[in-house]
Amino acid sequence: MTRITASLALTCLAGSAVGQATRTVGPSLTDFDHITITAALAASSNGDTILVEPDIYPENLVISGLAVTIENADPSAGEVVVFGQGLGRGLLLPASAGSSVTLRDLVFEGGVTGSGGSGGGVAVSSGNTALIERCVFRNNEADRDGGGLFAEGVVTIRESIFENNLAKDDGGGIFLGDTDLDATLEDLVIRNNMSESTGGGVAYQSAGELASFMRLTIENNTAAGQGGGFALLGGTSTGVVRVNDSTFVGNASLNSRGGAFWVSDLDTGRAVNCLFIDNSAPLSGGAVRNEGSFDAINCTFVGNESDAAADTFDTTSGDTTLIVNCVVVNESADSHVGAGVFLPLFSILPEGPTGAPNSNGSFDADPMFVDAANGDYRLMAGSPAIDAGRSLGAFGGIEITSLLADLDGNVRNLDDTETPNTGIPAWELNIDLGAYEFQPLSSADCPADQNFNGILEPGDFNAWVLNFNAGCD
Repeated sequence: MTRITASLALTCLAGSAVGQATRTVGPSLTDFDHITITAALAASSNGDTILVEPDIYPENLVISGLAVTIENADPSAGEVVVFGQGLGRGLLLPASAGSSVTLRDLVFEGGVTGSGGSGGGVAVSSGNTALIERCVFRNNEADRDGGGLFAEGVVTIRESIFENNLAKDDGGGIFLGDTDLDATLEDLVIRNNMSESTGGGVAYQSAGELASFMRLTIENNTAAGQGGGFALLGGTSTGVVRVNDSTFVGNASLNSRGGAFWVSDLDTGRAVNCLFIDNSAPLSGGAVRNEGSFDAINCTFVGNESDAAADTFDTTSGDTTLIVNCVVVNESADSHVGAGVFLPLFSILPEGPTGAPNSNGSFDADPMFVDAANGDYRLMAGSPAIDAGRSLGAFGGIEITSLLADLDGNVRNLDDTETPNTGIPAWELNIDLGAYEFQPLSSADCPADQNFNGILEPGDFNAWVLNFNAGCD
């Protein structure tokens, strides 16, 4: 059977045309310039913008040597779906093609790769640049790496969603690699992706720190091997990853270790102002499996679990897991297993003594979350985590005084006059433990209508109790 696809390789040389035209794509040539994105690309020159009417477009796009913008003409009217039809990728930027592509408000769905191929939804090969904003990658599949996205060029991704993608090797949602990589990931939701190897949500393999990660929600991803949420693959490279202001929730290693995060040999992983909640792995390290170096600064770990060993951390021999100003709550008595070094500083965790902090400032206590049962891990008034952190010093290459905001974006080192300082202060102020800084509230923040629906009712009393315990007067 002959299969007909709308694939097209464009061979325009960068800078060879004047360009900067706007082309439209829609269901008829009466109202639009083209009826396929492929046709619009064929007619485009460098600098052109292609506006696509909301609809489903069964196409497998290839862009080579072209600088172009493709975007939804009216996001409020519906989705522009680039549907790969199970016949090929949604979009390929071939290696060394020199393309510069901006993608806005698009959906890449149903893309696949052939045998050994990577990037089921979109593949940004080395030598290309892509800016991706407000896009959705769903139900794509890669025979190798990067079910939703494979990137080894220059790529910036903002306010986008990766869901239900599959990689038969690494990086169910996203794979980032190669020495030419320069990646920025901000405000992404990465959920329900799967890797049949490692890195259910994200996999990174490159020398050095060639990618930045801010405000990611990584949830309910799975990997057959290690790193259900995030994997640093190691190998011959020395990779460095720092994840800021992010949440890892409900990720799982199905058969191994590191439910949320796996750091392979030679690599360094860092987490700052992050939540690790209800991640799991059957063998050990429900949250983190560390075979290189892992540093957590002002993070909260709750409800992570392992069937066979300590629930939260696993460190191999010769390696170090460092946690500073963190809160760790496990079902089991111990949070760590492994022959490597586990170094908790100024943290709440089961290994700490009950009552007064030990010489490293750690102790065991109820952190007094506002409403952990409903996912609120902020601190109540009177929590022993308030003003109990170390506010000075550099750990894992991170200077504590540089952490100016918490996971909510609220100011750090905010002194609570009702709580004694038990940590090490900076400028007479003490940072709190965990991902959130306690924010004292005034009585003006506690009106009678506590659930803000305009009606006084019994539900307001329940809300008042929670808000009072969180610091209302």
